[in-house]
Amino acid sequence: MDKKNHRFLKVNYKMYTTKDGVTKLVEKTDGFKPLTFYSGIGMVLEGFENGILKHADDGSFDFTLSPSEAYGEYDAEGVMALDKQQFLRDGVLDSTFIHVGAYIPLDDADGKMIFGRVTKITDTDVVVDLNHPLAGFTVSFKGTVDTDRDATDDEIQQFLDQQQAHHCGHCGGGCHSGDGDDHCGCHGGDDDGHCGCHSGCHSGEGGDGCGCHGDCHSGDGGDGCGCHDGGCCNKD
Repeated sequence: MDKKNHRFLKVNYKMYTTKDGVTKLVEKTDGFKPLTFYSGIGMVLEGFENGILKHADDGSFDFTLSPSEAYGEYDAEGVMALDKQQFLRDGVLDSTFIHVGAYIPLDDADGKMIFGRVTKITDTDVVVDLNHPLAGFTVSFKGTVDTDRDATDDEIQQFLDQQQAHHCGHCGGGCHSGDGDDHCGCHGGDDDGHCGCHSGCHSGEGGDGCGCHGDCHSGDGGDGCGCHDGGCCNKD
């Protein structure tokens, strides 16, 4: 089986994080709504994709990614205190959007949009953490490959055209949830197929509940993060 070509994969899995000797289940698919993706176009975390492809012929997988292979090491310099004044509207902080745990869009030095998680609000500053929510964690995946087949050029092009039409691309991360069809749902989206890039899902449920790059793709396990930086498609 030539894994150099684009593949269409459908997988069910459980995702675990380990840090300081503590292992937690943070995400799982429910069996009825597996994660589906095309390989080779950056829809999911590279280490995750490589692990799936390596074990696809076996029908099941169990592999672990180091922090450097997953979401990187935690960088203390990624925590920034921003002037609270820039977040005020008519002199008042909009607590609907700016609150501890919220993910807010920011521009990096190159003008690209990035997201920071609000960790603290003081009288003068809004403190944000630009690290990925799972930075510094070892991540393990266990599950099954339910579908593994060649993807056609038309399928790949259709997906790419769809992302461009929805202005999704990788919009800072995931699209795994969508709406059950082929709509993106990047960062939450809505129920009629609009992208919703930069809108939601970045909350989780506390703990490590990341919403990691936003997907919330189907899992209900643990903190249900949706951490694979990728796209969504639900073709058979």
